[in-house]
Amino acid sequence: MGRRIDLSGAEIRADHGDGSPPIFLPRQPAASPLLALDIGGTLIKLVYTASCGGEEELRFAKFERRRLDDCFDFVRAQGLLGCNGTTTGSSKENMTLKATGGGSYKFGDDFRQKLGVSLDKLDEMDSVVSGANFLLQNVPGAAFTHMSGKMNSIDISPDNLFPYLLVNIGSGVSILKVTGNGKFERVTGTHIGGGTMFGLAKLLTGCKR
Repeated sequence: MGRRIDLSGAEIRADHGDGSPPIFLPRQPAASPLLALDIGGTLIKLVYTASCGGEEELRFAKFERRRLDDCFDFVRAQGLLGCNGTTTGSSKENMTLKATGGGSYKFGDDFRQKLGVSLDKLDEMDSVVSGANFLLQNVPGAAFTHMSGKMNSIDISPDNLFPYLLVNIGSGVSILKVTGNGKFERVTGTHIGGGTMFGLAKLLTGCKR
């Protein structure tokens, strides 16, 4: 069984400047890092633990999917291939990384050949809902509005959280009704999303990459 993260006292830290502020984990003991990823139609997104001044954080990174080798280089440079609680045995050959998205099927062989790890493929919508519930129930400031360049936090009681609508915008869009932990249904969606915007931008600008 994988190592569990102590979420008590978690809080969002100031942005490092890349639009992905880390989540501070004040009661998480220092240990070898944990890593999971989502390989979507446009981007590869990573979440991993790291130490900062003796404190543990959840950090985030992203790469264009066509820059898969850059992602591999980042994983190596950050030392994220240690025995980090995602192993199914005692050797690197048995190491697995939790992954979601269609790319986890398409690029499974690349991860095995380049990093020597296997991908344990999880249901993407289950993971999205679990992640949203984690943030809303454990991290103050995770819910906010953003209008006219101003961000305002919204206080949401974990005891009065459900139901809510979760809009997942990626290459396409899915709208989910969440009624509890692990309880949700897809109510609607559209294939028009980030992938459409990339396509329109290429047509309007003539960019090839």
